[in-house]
Amino acid sequence: MLRRTPVTTSPFDRSSSPAGLAPSPRRRRSTLEISRGLVAKGIFTGIVAAATLAACNSHPLQAPNPQPEGQADKFYDVNPIRDLDIVFMIDNSGSMREEQDNLRENFPILIDTLRKIPGGLPNVHIGIISSDVGAGSSLISGNAACNRPGGDKGEFQVKSGCGLDESQGNFIISLNNDTQKNFTGNLEDVFSCMAALGTGGCGFEHQLQSVRVALAESLMPKNTTKNVGFLRKDAFLAVVLITDEDDCSGNPDSDLYVDGSFTGQAGSLRCNIAGHTCNGRAPMTSAFQTPLENCTAAPNGGGRLIPVEEIVSYLYSLKPINPERVIVSAITGQPNKRDGATYAFSEVAMNNQTVLDVEPICNSAGGAAAPALRIEQFVKSFGDNGTLDSICSDNFSPALKRIADLIAARLDPGCLSERLMDVDPNQAGVQAECTVVDRVPNTATGIGEDKVLPACSGNNTPCWRLQAPGANGNTCSGSQFRINVDRGGQEPAKGTIQSVKCRTCGRDNDPRCN
Repeated sequence: MLRRTPVTTSPFDRSSSPAGLAPSPRRRRSTLEISRGLVAKGIFTGIVAAATLAACNSHPLQAPNPQPEGQADKFYDVNPIRDLDIVFMIDNSGSMREEQDNLRENFPILIDTLRKIPGGLPNVHIGIISSDVGAGSSLISGNAACNRPGGDKGEFQVKSGCGLDESQGNFIISLNNDTQKNFTGNLEDVFSCMAALGTGGCGFEHQLQSVRVALAESLMPKNTTKNVGFLRKDAFLAVVLITDEDDCSGNPDSDLYVDGSFTGQAGSLRCNIAGHTCNGRAPMTSAFQTPLENCTAAPNGGGRLIPVEEIVSYLYSLKPINPERVIVSAITGQPNKRDGATYAFSEVAMNNQTVLDVEPICNSAGGAAAPALRIEQFVKSFGDNGTLDSICSDNFSPALKRIADLIAARLDPGCLSERLMDVDPNQAGVQAECTVVDRVPNTATGIGEDKVLPACSGNNTPCWRLQAPGANGNTCSGSQFRINVDRGGQEPAKGTIQSVKCRTCGRDNDPRCN
């Protein structure tokens, strides 16, 4: 705990991904391409079928002519799945009181945003876990908070008097637009009560390992059933981390937390030394500073922590057919302004002695936060399915709104986050140049056949329309446009994949991009 206060590739391409599942690194290309899996009669065919069809097709999906000035690749899963499992990992170490209050106060903005998805609030399971998984198997003299091997063991945390019927599970259940639920009162109040975890947890926070243990029944204690039934096979999975320190997840038999060689240092500084690299090597064990951009999470966990990519691969393994259904977010130690941000160790007064500690990466009225390089790597491993915000904010509302918007976009896809080019500025509104293509599988050969859909004009369907921000039927947030396909009430063929390519703005000073 910090005690001091003052353009992704298509997910069809997995050749370079951890365990063959994680999205590839971002890259810039020449067209905006949104590939969307469609369903027939409520049956989702899966990303594997999409990849097979794409590989078998002998020609690429058609693109607008002339070629666009800019592009970002995205994948949208258009399906009727409305099940959403959300895990909130809330740091319960000694410095988190104000941050927990901030979360509880602003949580309603997340639920309010989800309620506005067409069809209303998804069928949600919401579980709350702490960052406390103990400090290895050893007891730490003089540190009662860390003298519980296994800590909270990833179990969902419940509190009496919050309105939850624990006989139906140790997590919030709300189905069919809140008409079937395992709590009394409203969802927001129940969560706010349950999320007050207190500040008595171990200061060697295992944020990422806590998530893995919570979702892996094989890692849970054999005598507990607290988390059973939470994770649904076909549901979207969202993981939200709220913490003011970086992840220090180690294996249960790790001796890092009792290693006596870390002398003259704040207790958790060893987590930075083991888990980070600056300028290509472990941070110095004396006062120093360097630009934040020179530091990153240590490869392979620095040899003493669980590698971040191991946790990433585990989460993807929970959705092997639909990896795009994993969404992660973190409100954590991030600089409010990256330009000029520094990573530094300095001598500080603590408990009547001078020790070496990491300098906060940000400060606020509610406290300070350490640089979260491992958590940042974790979130960025999920590409466009991740959001990262600073915990040094007096109001978590904007961060929670971004998290909810991301979830909503995956549950109700079709939103175009890039700026579309207006190819005819003389007409009112944005005149976009797009190509919308259905790749329909041939049931006899299994090879996909491309069918270009025209823009809607008259009564001919199927066709596509561009819906402006705020237009009736456009459920996208902010200034986002939406491509809506009118199929005249007909279902697409089973296994159909849809591609949307639009001209996008590549230059800020382009007059067609106002």
